[in-house]
Amino acid sequence: MTVHKIDSSATPRSASTAGGPQESEIKITPRTARTTGGDTRITKLRDDIAEQMEGEFSIVSVEGFVSHYLPFEPAEDDVKKTEESLSKMEILVEVDGNLRFHEFPVPPSNANGTETPSYRPLKDISCAIAYVPVEGRKRNEFSFRVCPNTVIKSQIAGSDNRVDGCFTSEDPESKTLDTSRLACILEYKLKPLQKVENNKQALSASVQIMNDDVRRMFTYGITIIQDRVTLWYHSRSHSMISQPFSFVKNPRLLIKVFMSFLFATEEELGYDPMVTRDAKGDYIYRIPSTEQGQQRDRFFRTTASIAEYRSNNITGRMAWVWKVVECHSNGDVLSPSEPSHVLKDVWLEDSALTESQIQSQIFEGIKEFFREKPGERYVNFQKLQPSISDLEKNDAYTNYFLQIVTDYEGRRTKPRFPNSQRERRLFSAVAPLALPTTSNRGGSGTPRPTESKITFDEGPREFAPRKQYRVIFGEVCEAVGDLGTVGEVADVLSQAVVGRVPSTFHG
Repeated sequence: MTVHKIDSSATPRSASTAGGPQESEIKITPRTARTTGGDTRITKLRDDIAEQMEGEFSIVSVEGFVSHYLPFEPAEDDVKKTEESLSKMEILVEVDGNLRFHEFPVPPSNANGTETPSYRPLKDISCAIAYVPVEGRKRNEFSFRVCPNTVIKSQIAGSDNRVDGCFTSEDPESKTLDTSRLACILEYKLKPLQKVENNKQALSASVQIMNDDVRRMFTYGITIIQDRVTLWYHSRSHSMISQPFSFVKNPRLLIKVFMSFLFATEEELGYDPMVTRDAKGDYIYRIPSTEQGQQRDRFFRTTASIAEYRSNNITGRMAWVWKVVECHSNGDVLSPSEPSHVLKDVWLEDSALTESQIQSQIFEGIKEFFREKPGERYVNFQKLQPSISDLEKNDAYTNYFLQIVTDYEGRRTKPRFPNSQRERRLFSAVAPLALPTTSNRGGSGTPRPTESKITFDEGPREFAPRKQYRVIFGEVCEAVGDLGTVGEVADVLSQAVVGRVPSTFHG
């Protein structure tokens, strides 16, 4: 039996482990260790997620966040018009000569009760903002929802997150929440000492969203401690938070943020316009293709997952490998006899070669070898079966490579805000200990901090932009990790060492 292999892993940069919480110390380095969540409940993995994500964050002024990371920055005229409308509705009132939200003349505290009733007026504020038109923009389908007791549904195992609030496109009367409809999550606490807990809860929800929905290029979060608001942005290249601001003292800024979420397009909210999701949860990929000089779109619908990687870290390659069938734009299969293919969806570093480019370079190197016939090396290859001359005929050597039907380089991640600073203490109440620059990274004698498991390599971190890459393979493949017998593994390994065209191909 011959099994062709696709590398369907997320290609972690250092050793990774699967399953639940890890007991060993995690070293956040420019090449970050990443573990998978397996089937472990995500609420049980919050500490692990926090440890692995700690080194991925930078911080920027709230003005920088609004201009660079929000879906869009509302124009000052539109913000002023919204303020005037909210004032007429008495949602904004004057307190000691300053505008304040009527329900928040002072920061909320335990004296007002528990979290949910304390922050519930945010929904009314959002609803009022949504009714004020924004020049040149349409009101989207997302709205603010208070949902502290609703589990977020997901197609991946272990999904048991709840969030205090969110911007969602689900029906306001719905009893459920789905990751596919969450554009921004909110977590809030009344006690400053709960900041770390609040951050971990918000982060784990964003990890769940980015793991579950392949359409998500990036996602947003908002955390609030009393009246202090922090804005969050997550992509495959980096995560960014804003400096906190007071929504009591600066209601105008919160209005601007809510306007951005309520009047943004789905693409501005992080949804990939090249992928749609049907009612069953299958995805339809649109792949621009050029054939015989003609540009046309081809569509592929997922029918089964071959490999997916539930990462505890948002940044990275995040590879999905799907069994797909070519279809029309509405998802209907082209014909009953349409063969299945494999689609690999991955985030590559922007400077990396694609699989098609690498394969083209390999083919060109082989052709050059055929042309030059370099003496003794060529003669030695002739002794193999099939011989080098046999492989040259009709480009027979290509039988040893997966056929690339088509591929596509998609969106790039947003570049990191210039001169933003690394942020180290989002998920720990104590300062992490930096590793000495001369330390032995693998040495058992490295002292470990007693306050926190997290240590850091203080070397430079580039946060290189990443690009989407989708490639369609003609053969349906099987992941090497799914091979059932030692014999099948031996077959694959032998093909990697000795060239031998199989008499029968088993995809």
